[in-house]
Amino acid sequence: MKLSQYGYEFTPEMLAKHPAENRDESRLMVIDRAKGTIEHRIFKDLLDYFDEKDLFVFNDTKVFPARLYGNKEKTGAEIEIFLLRELSRELRLWDVLVDPARKIRIGNKLYFGDDDLLVAEVIDNTTSRGRTLRFLFDGSYEEFKEALFRMGETPLPRWVREKVEPEDAERYQTIFARHEGAVAAPTAGMHFSKHLMKRMEIRGIDRAFVTLHVGLGNFRTVDVEDLSKHKMDSEQYIVTDEAAEAVNAAKREGRKVVSIGTTVMRTLETVVSTHGMIKPMEGWTNKFIFCPYEFSVPNALVTNFHLPYLRDFRDRGYQVWTATGGGKARFIPYAHHQEELPLRKRFFSPQNLLAILRVRRLLLREGFDCISTHTTLASAVVRAAVLLLPKKRRPRVYCICHGYLFGEQDGLKKWAYLLPEKLCASVTDVLMVMNREDYRLAERYRLTKGQLVFLHGMGLCGVFSPRPAPRERAERRQALGCGPDDLLLVYPAEFSRRKNQPLLLRALARALPDLPAGPTLRLLLAGDGATLGECKALAQELGIGHRVRFLGYVEEMEAIYPLCDGAVSSSRIEGLPFNVMEAMAWGLPVIASRIKGHVDLLGEDSPWLFDSEEELAALLRRAGELAPTDWSETLAPYLLESVREELRRVYEG
Repeated sequence: MKLSQYGYEFTPEMLAKHPAENRDESRLMVIDRAKGTIEHRIFKDLLDYFDEKDLFVFNDTKVFPARLYGNKEKTGAEIEIFLLRELSRELRLWDVLVDPARKIRIGNKLYFGDDDLLVAEVIDNTTSRGRTLRFLFDGSYEEFKEALFRMGETPLPRWVREKVEPEDAERYQTIFARHEGAVAAPTAGMHFSKHLMKRMEIRGIDRAFVTLHVGLGNFRTVDVEDLSKHKMDSEQYIVTDEAAEAVNAAKREGRKVVSIGTTVMRTLETVVSTHGMIKPMEGWTNKFIFCPYEFSVPNALVTNFHLPYLRDFRDRGYQVWTATGGGKARFIPYAHHQEELPLRKRFFSPQNLLAILRVRRLLLREGFDCISTHTTLASAVVRAAVLLLPKKRRPRVYCICHGYLFGEQDGLKKWAYLLPEKLCASVTDVLMVMNREDYRLAERYRLTKGQLVFLHGMGLCGVFSPRPAPRERAERRQALGCGPDDLLLVYPAEFSRRKNQPLLLRALARALPDLPAGPTLRLLLAGDGATLGECKALAQELGIGHRVRFLGYVEEMEAIYPLCDGAVSSSRIEGLPFNVMEAMAWGLPVIASRIKGHVDLLGEDSPWLFDSEEELAALLRRAGELAPTDWSETLAPYLLESVREELRRVYEG
């Protein structure tokens, strides 16, 4: 089987950034391969598919805080260490990954903790990023381990979320984790709650535990199209006598053996004998399972979704490489190969100059045919690197502009951003913009040497029905602390200066004294970010705390939109606002600031656009006039299939 056959439709917003509040209330898809049916349920419904004496097999490995931050001797340069495995308890030797690794050499000392409590010496190079460290610590082994793990951070994958939060220490762990040694959680098991385990016990469903210490290979991409040529990293497993007997007894008696996750599946299939029974043993496995495969032990599998590759490029025969930056390694599920760049948000940071040189070397070494860039900083860095190449070695450059951070009215700011764009125009073969104002800017200032394309965003998944049944809607509103007849406006956005939530709060306070009689107007603010605390304090100061619900980060906004009567956006600048598009997809009317992106979606003549706090307050007083709106015709060009077709035409042209 080929890797490309595993692709499926996927957009980043489908990936959960936070777990469900209750472990067993995530969504569950049930596939009956014999009947060819698919059902959509809640995870706690899992037990409906199993009988008394069926056996669930879990992985009881325990994740340890494997990510540390420290400094290099003499230079003080910041480094990140990812602990992989302990090699020697007595000598305190560890295999680790180092980032950035280029200047971490044998003999270097690394310091950790505010008072340099821990010191480590590099004694060996294992791979391009791998090193062996010997920790120098005065104290017992127990004191050393306690200090090491106290400084460590939960190794939450970067592609889930950049920032680790305190609750991750508990939630990125199964409730039955016992044997420490994993750098990634066996994620299928994380959906089991104490309540669900108790229900299993009452129902008479048996359980057994094996151990497989999940290693970094869990995140490693598959870089070959022929899956038989892929090599798995080895991971340590332990199958006890008790576990082996439980599994073998279930098989002898014809009961179901349910593998909770692919780590359990790989362990059981590693230790199975030629007679179909498993043997108690310890060891290392690099077993890689792909179709076609005849399973010997489990006859049911519970697993999380596994992310697809960028299928459109692969289908056209491209070898897809990605480059990411910001100082943290990020897993890109679409790529054949991934490069890490030392990008920093401050444009003139020395790190960005290093990134330009790194990209230039990469382009010379690999000889790419084409490059596609996103975001202002990354686009500037990559195109600057292309400028430094000999003309005959330059690849074709496609630049997707999600939104220029300037407009005609911005004076000096406009020219500060415009001049680098002008410089890069000479190597920009195709420039794609997402709103009419950016198109005019690019056309007027000739920001591409080749083709200028209007692209309708990055693709909206669909247009949805606006509301659930009245009773369900009332119950779900009540759970948010809102009445069934309240007038709810929602603004899902990161809390930042650019998103400008304080303007909305001040306008609401200004509008309240003059609101007409009728439903209670309430504002739902979904998101987190740097200005969240400031906004909460402002709401109290303005005396509108009772009118505002701060929902925090909401993973599934599709549960919120149908409960609302309208959406609002007070953003200062946008390219093409996805939150507004989503609200429109749910049939919500929208109040928004008169900026590019908003104007493109709502129309220049929309009566619900505002230019000032006073105008926004006036619109909030009229919020009772908002009515469900059919935006399907407006959104048709922005739908995923339409955008994919636009991109196909661009890249194939």
